[in-house]
Amino acid sequence: MSVSLLEVLQSSGFDIRNNPEDAQWLLSRKEELEELMEVAEETSDDYSEYQDYVAEAEEAMEEPKSFEDWRNR
Repeated sequence: MSVSLLEVLQSSGFDIRNNPEDAQWLLSRKEELEELMEVAEETSDDYSEYQDYVAEAEEAMEEPKSFEDWRNR
């Protein structure tokens, strides 16, 4: 996916460059953004482990679970 956060905000109707209220809103969401970054890091780490699992499953001629199913194990 090749879209910037600014593009996402703008497509949602926010203009953090020219609207002080929008800028304040974004600043008020700093803690939430940090939490989402942690979730993204965990997902990325899990996916690396999942890729190892898929390689092992394929080597054993087994059908690997989906990433979502594997995470819910």
